[in-house]
Amino acid sequence: MMRTETQDRSIFRSNMERGNTANILAIDWKTQSITYRAAREFTASLKKPEEIVRASYFTELVLDYKYPPERIDFEVVTKPDQDRIDILVYADDAKKDPFVVVECKSAKGME
Repeated sequence: MMRTETQDRSIFRSNMERGNTANILAIDWKTQSITYRAAREFTASLKKPEEIVRASYFTELVLDYKYPPERIDFEVVTKPDQDRIDILVYADDAKKDPFVVVECKSAKGME
């Protein structure tokens, strides 16, 4: 069964609320910003179309898949091309070995 656009939208919002309740996200609707509590605190604008998707997946990685937030970082610059990785999960606490790389795209008008 395919999900509808409304169901997808509610999944993203629901995950953001779960992350906020679990204190792994801090959402400020007034300033339209979100702070991720992970390997380092990372703050981004909710005005960016892909940010709600990143927040949703971060929440799932931590709460559903049990990846420790201390092993997750954001906007990590790659070498040598200087691209930015949206979410990077490291294999260990030393944060030397990348384990999961997540590239987020907008939900195409769902939010």
